[in-house]
Amino acid sequence: ELRIARQHWPGPLTILLRPKTGIAARSLGAKKIGVRVPSHAVARSVAKKLKSPITATSANRSGEPPTKSRRALKREFPGILIVPGRCGRQSRPSTIIEVEKTSIRIIRQGSVHV
Repeated sequence: ELRIARQHWPGPLTILLRPKTGIAARSLGAKKIGVRVPSHAVARSVAKKLKSPITATSANRSGEPPTKSRRALKREFPGILIVPGRCGRQSRPSTIIEVEKTSIRIIRQGSVHV
């Protein structure tokens, strides 16, 4: 996981990892959590200043294309906090992978090829 992360982060790659003891996802019964370091400098800066990871969902409903305009975001998700800045430049979603003992399983093929 670390080798792949160093090659592709920051960027549109999500890696499914087992949460360590004490992480909230573990208490919710999640076997794996998705971890990503985004290309968006403002999002990385917020996490750095908070000294904490940020949890978020994509700006789209499941199976729908990403919402990329401020007006559409407010209409689709009333009350959402919008971080100023440009939307991502990718036209495809992030790639989601799970590293197994000797192989990489592609959960969703996106803009990164592993």
